[in-house]
Order: sequence, then structure tokens, then C-alpha cells
Amino acid sequence: RDLWKGLGLAGYLQLFGDAQSYEYESDDQDIDARVQHLTPSLGATRAFGDGAWTVSALVGPQLQWKREEGFLNGSRRDFDVGVFAQAETLYWQKTHSLQGIASYASLDDFFFGRARGKLLAWSPDTGCCSLFAGLDVAGMGNRDFRALQTGPLLEVPIGRYFVLGRGGYQLDSNFGSGAYSGLEIYAPF
Repeated sequence: RDLWKGLGLAGYLQLFGDAQSYEYESDDQDIDARVQHLTPSLGATRAFGDGAWTVSALVGPQLQWKREEGFLNGSRRDFDVGVFAQAETLYWQKTHSLQGIASYASLDDFFFGRARGKLLAWSPDTGCCSLFAGLDVAGMGNRDFRALQTGPLLEVPIGRYFVLGRGGYQLDSNFGSGAYSGLEIYAPF
């Protein structure tokens, strides 16, 4: 514990879960797949200078449950364990911020990276709510899939929560080019 403080590090725990479902065709059979992940991770973060810059890294196991139904012989169920690692940097000021993030999950050999910048676009004299505008650029993929996304974002802080909408152009190796959109709701602590 004293070593962490001596290096200016603060430890933290993160628990991330997700679920997906998709369909695909294999040997003229429609397969219905469901995948759930649970990723408990241990991380460290360090602030620099006046605290406007922070750098963090975390690592932990990735637990995956997968069920595929529709095979002639019934269904397949798998449980796998892999490793997840992530590094992130954040520059934050009251009127603007920059964020970079990179992660890797060993189960699917999947990489993800994103750069995001935001500026205060409008602030009311009184009451709610300020509006931040910015740009989001993300890349992701593995041996089976690659995608690049870029587009604008809008963020509104409401109390201690933030609502962020994003969308734009996406180019991926499976579907070609098109549009994407997303909604994020978060609360910093």
C-alpha cells in the first residue's frame, strides 16, 4: 500500500458485464447464439501535474458463457476464461476534455481503441443543462472482423449523470460502409 502511494498510484476495481445475441448460418442451418461476459479487473491510476491528466491501466480475467442452438444434434454450450487488459489516458478541464483508450481481450483476440474530444458548446446562465460537442474516432477488430467508426458526439450533464449521444460513419469488413449510433449514460465518482 505504501509503495502505491509512494508512486502516486491509486488502485481501483472494475466489474464489466455484457451480453449479446446474434444469428448466423452454418451448413444450411440457422444458428441462434447468445454470449455473456463478466470481467472483474484490478487497476491503477495516476494523476499528473495539476491533476488535469490521468493515466490508468487495468487487467483481469474475462469469463465467457456461450450457447448456440439450432444444430442438428441440439445445442452447444461453452465456458471459457481469458485475459482482459486496458490502458486509458484522460485530460479534463471544465470546458474541454480529451480521452484515449485501448483494450485487448484474449478470448477472441479482440482489440479496441478510441480517441474522443469534447468542447463546451453552450452553457446556460442559470439552471440545467450545458451542452458539450465533440468528435469520436474508434477502431476495433480481430482476424474475423475489423471496423472503423468516426463521427460527432453531443453530451449533456444532468446533475451528477452524463448523457452522451454519438453517431456517424462506419466502415467494417463484414458489412461495408454505413452509419452507426450509440447512447451512453454514466456517472463519474
